[in-house]
Amino acid sequence: MAFVRTPSGLIAKYLFFQVPLVWVEGPTDFPLIERILRNRTCRLEAANGKPECEKLIEALCTEDLPYVVVIDGDYDILSSRRSVHRRAIRLQRYSSENYLAEKEAITRVCTSCAQVDISAGLGEEEFDQLLADVADALSELLAIDVTLRRSNHGQKIFPSNADGLMLQGSTRLDKGRIATLANPYMQLAESQELEQARADIEKFCESRRLIDLVPGHMVFGFLRRVVLFVVRKQSGRNLTVDNDALRVLLAGEIWSGSRSADHESLRRRLLRAVREAEKMRSEEQ
Repeated sequence: MAFVRTPSGLIAKYLFFQVPLVWVEGPTDFPLIERILRNRTCRLEAANGKPECEKLIEALCTEDLPYVVVIDGDYDILSSRRSVHRRAIRLQRYSSENYLAEKEAITRVCTSCAQVDISAGLGEEEFDQLLADVADALSELLAIDVTLRRSNHGQKIFPSNADGLMLQGSTRLDKGRIATLANPYMQLAESQELEQARADIEKFCESRRLIDLVPGHMVFGFLRRVVLFVVRKQSGRNLTVDNDALRVLLAGEIWSGSRSADHESLRRRLLRAVREAEKMRSEEQ
C-alpha cells in the first residue's frame, strides 16, 4: 500500500486495473462525477488533494498515460478555462460542489424531503436570495482572497464552516460578519494586485454567477442551510441528513433535470476523455 502513496506509485496505479482510472481531488467529488460515469466501465479514485492531481496531470502531459484527471477550477478560472491535456478535465466552476448550486435541484430536494408536491416551488425564493446575497456581500472578500492566493501569502480567509458567514436561524448572509472578516486581510493585499482581482471578478460576472467562484465548501454549506431551513419551515420537523447523503441527493437531481452549459460541458468532456482512455487500454491488452 505504501507504494501507491508516493507520486510515482499514484501515477502507476492505472496498471493495477484493466479499466480506465478517473482521478478526482477527493471524496466530495464522487457524487457529481459518479452520475456522469454510471454507464461507463471505469474506476473512480480520489488522489487526496490538488497537488497530487497536478502531479498526475504532469505525467499525463509527459507520457500520455491512459487515465483521466478531474481537477477543481479554483481561482484559475478567472484567467483561463482551458485544460493542458484533453484527458485533464478542469472544472469551469471553483469545485464540484459549485455544480450543485442550481435552483431546480434545490427545489426538488426540498420538495422530496418535505414530502410535498413539486408545484409548491419550495426553496426557490431562498435560493434566489442566496444568489443575490453572495453577489452583493462576497465580492470584496473574494477579491482579497484571490489577491492573497495569487501572492502565495498562505492566509486562509474563508472559515471552515459556512455558518460563520450567515445570520443565525436564517438563509441570509451576514454582511456585518463578512465585513469584519475582510478588514484585517485587506491590509495584507497589495493595492494594485487587489484592483486586478476586482477587475477579473467583474469580468467573470459579466457571463457567470459569483457563486460559481466561491470556495466549494462554503457553497455547499449555504445550500445545506437552505435545504434544512426550507424543510423545517414547510414540515415543522428537523431534517436529519449528513453531508455525504445531501451531496448524493443534490447530484442526483442535477443530472436528472435541466442542466446548465457548465454541466453539459463537463459531461461531454469527461465522457470523451473516458472513451479515449478506454480505447488506449484496450489497445494495450
